[in-house]
Amino acid sequence: MKVIIVNIIILISLVFQGAAQNSSPSLNGTFLFQNYSPKEYNGNPQIFDIVQDSRGIMYFSNQKGIIEYDGTKWSTIQIGQEDLRCLSLAKGKDGLIYAGANGDFGVLKPNASGSLQFVSELGNLGTETIGRVAKIIIQDNKKYLKTEQGLYIISPEGLDFIAPETEMEDIFFLGNKLYVMQKGLGLFLLKDKELKPVQEGYLVSNKEIIASATFGDRNLFFTALDGIYEMSNTGRLVKRGVFDGTSLLSAIKIDDNLISLGTSSNGIIVIDQKFNVVYTVGLEKGLIDAAVKAQFIDNEKNLWLGTNVGISKVEINSPVSKFDLTSGLRSTVEGLIRFNNRLHVASQDGLYSMNDNGFFEKIEGIEKDCYGLHLFPNGNDTLLLIAEVQGVIALDKKNEKFKLQPGGPWEIQLSPLNPNEIIIVHYDGLANLVYENGEFVTGNYFRKFTGAEPFNFVVQEDGTIWIGTIADLDGGVYKTHVDIFRDSAIKFERYYTEEGLPAGGSTYMFQKDKDIFAGTDKGLFKYDKGKFVLYNDFGVDFTEERGVHRISQDPEGNIWMVLFDVKNNYEIGYSSLVEGKYVWNSSFFSRHSDDIVHALFHDENGVTWLGGTNGLIRYDNKIISNYAIPFNALIRNVNFGDSLLFGGSYQKDNRVMLSQPDNLEFRLKYSGNKPITFSFASTSYIDENKTEYQFLLEGHDDDWNKWSSRTIKEYYLSEGSYSFKVKARNINGLVSSEAVFSFIVLPPWYRTTLAYILYVIGFVLVVYIIILLSIRRVKQKNIHLEGIVKERTKEVVIQKQDAEKQRDIAEHQKELVEQAHREITDSINYAERIQRSFLATDDILDANLEEYFVFFQPKEVVSGDFYWADKLSNGNFAMVNADSTGHGVPGAIMSILNISSIEKAVRLNFLEPYEIFNSTRKTIIERLKKDGSLEGGKDGMDASIICFDFENNKFTYTAAQNPIWVVRDGALMEIKPEKMPVGKHDKDSVPFVGGVFEMEKGDVIYTLTDGFQDQFGGPKGKKFMVKKMREYVLSISHLSMKEQHTRISEVFSNWKGDTEQVDDVCVIGVRV
Repeated sequence: MKVIIVNIIILISLVFQGAAQNSSPSLNGTFLFQNYSPKEYNGNPQIFDIVQDSRGIMYFSNQKGIIEYDGTKWSTIQIGQEDLRCLSLAKGKDGLIYAGANGDFGVLKPNASGSLQFVSELGNLGTETIGRVAKIIIQDNKKYLKTEQGLYIISPEGLDFIAPETEMEDIFFLGNKLYVMQKGLGLFLLKDKELKPVQEGYLVSNKEIIASATFGDRNLFFTALDGIYEMSNTGRLVKRGVFDGTSLLSAIKIDDNLISLGTSSNGIIVIDQKFNVVYTVGLEKGLIDAAVKAQFIDNEKNLWLGTNVGISKVEINSPVSKFDLTSGLRSTVEGLIRFNNRLHVASQDGLYSMNDNGFFEKIEGIEKDCYGLHLFPNGNDTLLLIAEVQGVIALDKKNEKFKLQPGGPWEIQLSPLNPNEIIIVHYDGLANLVYENGEFVTGNYFRKFTGAEPFNFVVQEDGTIWIGTIADLDGGVYKTHVDIFRDSAIKFERYYTEEGLPAGGSTYMFQKDKDIFAGTDKGLFKYDKGKFVLYNDFGVDFTEERGVHRISQDPEGNIWMVLFDVKNNYEIGYSSLVEGKYVWNSSFFSRHSDDIVHALFHDENGVTWLGGTNGLIRYDNKIISNYAIPFNALIRNVNFGDSLLFGGSYQKDNRVMLSQPDNLEFRLKYSGNKPITFSFASTSYIDENKTEYQFLLEGHDDDWNKWSSRTIKEYYLSEGSYSFKVKARNINGLVSSEAVFSFIVLPPWYRTTLAYILYVIGFVLVVYIIILLSIRRVKQKNIHLEGIVKERTKEVVIQKQDAEKQRDIAEHQKELVEQAHREITDSINYAERIQRSFLATDDILDANLEEYFVFFQPKEVVSGDFYWADKLSNGNFAMVNADSTGHGVPGAIMSILNISSIEKAVRLNFLEPYEIFNSTRKTIIERLKKDGSLEGGKDGMDASIICFDFENNKFTYTAAQNPIWVVRDGALMEIKPEKMPVGKHDKDSVPFVGGVFEMEKGDVIYTLTDGFQDQFGGPKGKKFMVKKMREYVLSISHLSMKEQHTRISEVFSNWKGDTEQVDDVCVIGVRV
C-alpha cells in the first residue's frame, strides 16, 4: 500500500452559460491519498460501485464479485455458483448490503458461522432472468433496480415493474422524486407508477446523464459530455454549463459546498456552488487511474474512487496539505512571509513567491541561501527585508532589489522604540540599520558571542533584546537593549547553566505577552527573576527530555511548536486553550514527522504555513476535519484449531449487528492441543496500516496487552468462561469502540460434574467393600493369633532387646549418612556458585544487547551446558552457547575448563570466531593430555560462537555441531554447523572456518544446545525433535523476547511433565 501525495493543480476549465471563464486559482497544495492495486485486493482491475456498511466495512463491486475491505484484510464474496460479476451496490436501512449482478440481485447475509455470503432474491422478483442490474437505489424502504428489462420496485407491499419505452439509461433521486433517463427520449419522472416526461426533458435526450445532486437550493443533473443541467422550481430543465472537452463518468456531493466530478481522462474535478473549479486530483500525481467510474464518501469523510485499474482513497477533508518539489520549490525552506499579496519563501536556493496558480516562482537576482524575512513600512510603500547569506537585501513591490548591509544575517526585526531602525542578528554578531533622509545608514556591529553563534532573537516593547544561539558545547542566551548602538555603558548579559539553562545545543527565543521563553534541546524554559525554569504549562511535558526546535503564536492565541526527542524524531503541533488549560494537538501532522520545520508563518483567514526540509505544509483551521469521528474495532474471524468458529458478522432480526447478541453462545469442546485464534481489524481508513490494537482475554489475561500492530492472537485454553476484547487506536490517537467475543470452553468428559459424582460414588463403593473384606480378614486372624500370642511373648522380649541394640547402631549410621549428604550437597552448591561466576552476567548482556533472552535449565544443580559473552578488543560483542561433555559435576568441571580456554583465546587477542575456537580446541587437548593417556581424553564441547558487529549490521560466526537459526520476515534460515566438536576428535587437525552474516533490523537470532529437542515427553513419551523446535521458534519469533522466554519455559515444562530431564538445556535468543 503506497501513500502518495496528490498535487492540486488546475488542468481543466469550466465554461458556463456560453462564456468561457478561467478556472479559480488552486492554492490548496497537495492532499494525501492511497492507491490499492488489483494485486492487493486480489480482484479484477475495474471497480463499478462502492458502499460502506453500518459497521464501517467497505465493499467494492468487481468482475470477480464483491470485494470486502475491513482496513486490514481484503476478501472476495462470490455471487452465485457461476461467480457472476457485481455491477452495483447499495446499503439498506436494515444495515444490509444489496448487490446487483450480471443476471442476479441479492443481499449479503451471514451464514451459520457468521461469514457473509450473497443470498439471491431473484425468486422474489417473479422472474428467472433479470439481465444486468446496473444500479440500485434504496429510498423510503423501497428498492429501485435499474435493469436491462426495466425498473423493478421492491417494497413491503410487493413488487412493481415499470417498462420503459426505450432503453433505460439511468435512474436518479432528487429529493423524494425518482427520475428516469430513457435513451433518445430524454428525462422522465416516475409518478403514480408511470413515467411522465419532464418539461424540456428532451434537451438531454442524447446527453447521457451520469449523476444528480441537490446542491444548496439547486437540483442538478450532470451529463457525460454536455455539462450541468438544473431542474428549476417550475420543473423545467435548464442548462447551466458545459465542460470544455471533458467527459464525465461519475459525481458525488462532498459537503454542502463541494461536488466531486469523476472524469474519463483527468481524474476528479472538485467544484463549488458557483461551479468554480476548486482543485483537481489527476493522474500526473500518482492517482491510480485517470478514469473515475465510481465515488464514495466514507464515515471519516475520505473520498474513495473506483477506476478501470484499481481503487484510490483521497483524504479530501483534511485541513493539512503540502507543496513539494512539483510546486516549484527546490530546497529547504528557512523563512515565510506575505508580501505584495503573495506568499514569499526564503530557502537555501534563494527567494520564491507563489503565483495565482499555486506555483512558486524564483525571484531573479536572489540566488543564495536566504533565512529571515521582515516587512519594512516605507511611507506608501513597503519593502521586504531579506536575510541573505552574504548580507541584508531589500526588495520593493516591483521586485527591484538593493543590498543594505554585508555580513551573514540570520534574522531581521524592527526596533519597537524607533520604526526606522532595523535590528539584525548575524552569525557572528548584532548590528543595526537606520533609515534617515530616504536612505539606510549602517550603524554599529557588535561581536560579543565567544563560543556561540547567535541566530534568532526577540525584542520586547521596552527595547530589551533576547538572543538565542547555536552551540555544540558553549551556548546559552544573551540579553541587551536596542540602545546599545548608542550607549557604550550598555553591555551583554549571558544566561547559561548557572541560570538554569541546559548545557550545549541551541536556544530558540519566544515572547508571549511580556514573558520570555527559551526553547532548548532539553525542553522549554521560562525566564523568571534572573533564572530560566522548565515550563510545562503549554500542554507538553518536557520532563521527558523533548527538545523545542521552533515555537510561535498564531493570532488566535494557539502556541505552535516543533518538537524533537533524543532520537531526533520530530513532532509538529499546537496547544490551544480549553477551559483555561492548554491542550496539545499534533494528530493532524502525525504523517509529517519526517519534516523538519524551520519556519512558521500565520497567514490570513486562519491559515498557518510551515516550511522546512521537505517543502511547505499548509494548515487551514477553517476546514473542520473531525478526526474524532468514532470508528469500530471488529473481530473478523475466530478459529478453533483448523475449524472456523465465527466468520465476523452477527445477525439478529434480519439485521447485521455490530456486537454479539445476548442469546448467541459459543460452546467449545475442550482440546488441549487446539488453539483458539482471533483475527481482528478496525474501520478507520486514515493511513490504516499504522493502526494499533490492544486486546484482553477475560478469564485468562490479567491486563490489556501493549498497543501493537498485530491483528491475530492465539490462545491455548482450559475449561472456563471467556470474553475476548479488542480495541483499536488510529494514527491520530483516537481509540475505537470495544469489540467483544464471549465463549465457553467445556471441560473434558472426565472433568464434568457427572464424572465427579460418579467418581465419588465409585470411591464410596470401593471403600465399603474394602471395609467388609478387612473385617472378615481381621476376625480370622484374631483366632489364629490368640494361639500363638503366648509363644511369641518370649520371642518379643528377646527381639525387643535386639531391636534396641539395632536401633542404636542405625541411629549412629543415620547420623554419619546425613553428615556425608550435607557435605556433598554443600560441595555441589558451592560448585554451582563457582560455575555461575563463569557464565555471562546480566550486566554484560544488558549493556550490549537491546532485546534478548536466555533459557538455561541444568539437568542437575551444576551443568555441562554454559553460555559466555564478552566485548572483544575490536569493539565486537562475542557470545558462546555450548554443551560440554557430560552433565552434572563432571560436565560442570568440563565447562569451566572450556570457558577458561575460550577466555585464554580472547586474551591472546583472537578476534574471529574460527580463530577463537581453533585456539580453544588446542588448549583443551593440551590440558586433557595430562589424564595419563597417550592422546588425551576425547572431551570438549559442541558449541556456537557469534561475534556481533552492530555498527556494520553483521555478525561473524563459527558453529561446531550446534546450528545457528535466524528468523527474518516470517521465515527461518539455518546456519549449518561444522561436523566436529571443539576438542579431541578425528578431525581435530582440520581448522574451523565459520562465516559472515548480514543482519537486518528485526532479525531474531537463536543459538541452542541439544537438550531441549532431545527431551522425552508429551502424550507419547517421545523426543521433542529438532523439526518441532524449529517450527515452534518460528511461531513465537514475532513476540517480545521476554514473552518468548516465558513461552519456551512453559512448553519445555509441559512437554517434560513428570518425565526425568535427560540433559542440560540452554536456548538463547537475540533481536537485532
